[in-house]
Amino acid sequence: GHFDHALYDFEGTPFYLHARLEGLSAEHAKALVDRAIYGQRHAAPAAYSGTVYVDSRFGPYADADLLAGYPFNYQTYAKADQSMAYGKFFGAASGFPTRWEPWETEIGEPGAQFSDGGSGLFGADALFYGGWYNYAKYQHAWQWKAGAVACDLNSNSAQGLRDAGTVSFLCQAFQENLTAGAGVIAEPYLTGHNKPDVLLAYMLAGYPWAEVSMLSENAIKWMALHVGDPLYRIDPVNAVTDVVAP
Repeated sequence: GHFDHALYDFEGTPFYLHARLEGLSAEHAKALVDRAIYGQRHAAPAAYSGTVYVDSRFGPYADADLLAGYPFNYQTYAKADQSMAYGKFFGAASGFPTRWEPWETEIGEPGAQFSDGGSGLFGADALFYGGWYNYAKYQHAWQWKAGAVACDLNSNSAQGLRDAGTVSFLCQAFQENLTAGAGVIAEPYLTGHNKPDVLLAYMLAGYPWAEVSMLSENAIKWMALHVGDPLYRIDPVNAVTDVVAP
C-alpha cells in the first residue's frame, strides 16, 4: 500500500519519505525534474516507446519455477538472483516490451545474450532496468530515455555522484540521461541494497519514486541513496504521445 504517516513515527515524530536531487551540478540536479515531468506525461506503452530490462546472473530459470517460488528472499546470491529474474514478469504485465539477460555477462558487455537469443550488447530504448552486477564498472551501451529508472545491485552502485570520473553505475547513468535510480555508497551486504524486482514492481504499478525506492529497500539510513524527483511516477492511463520534436 501507499505510505501513511499514521503508521510510521519515531517516538512521536512522523517519518517523511525523501529522495535526492543530486548530480555533478545544480543544472544536472534540476534536469532530473525535467526528465521526470516528461516521463510522467509520456511514459506508457502506447504513448512513448521504451523497454524494461532485467539482468540476472546464474542462467535461465523455468517460468514455472519462478512463479511457484516467488517471493524469494535475499539471504543468498542464488535466491536474490531468482528474485531479480522474476522482475521480467512485472515488466511483461506492465505492457512495456521486456528483455531478460540471464547470464553472468551484464547488459552492454561483449558476449551478453538475452533469453530470446538476441544480442545483449545494447540497452536500446531503456526506460526501466533492474538487475546486477556492475561493480565498479558501467557499460556505455545503455540508451536511457527521458523518464528512465534503474537499479543495479552492487556495493558501489551510487558512489561519487558529484564526480564525473567516478566509475559507478548511477554516476555514469545519470550523466547519460537516467531520470531516477537507487543504489548504495558502500557495502550494504546483500540484504541492505534496494531489491531490483520490488523496485520494478512498484514503479511499473505507478507508485511515486519516493515510495518506490523506499519500499524496495530493507534498511533506513544505512548505505542507500534514492536519487530523482520524489514525486515522479508513470501514468499510463493519462499518458499522451509526444508529437513535439526535441
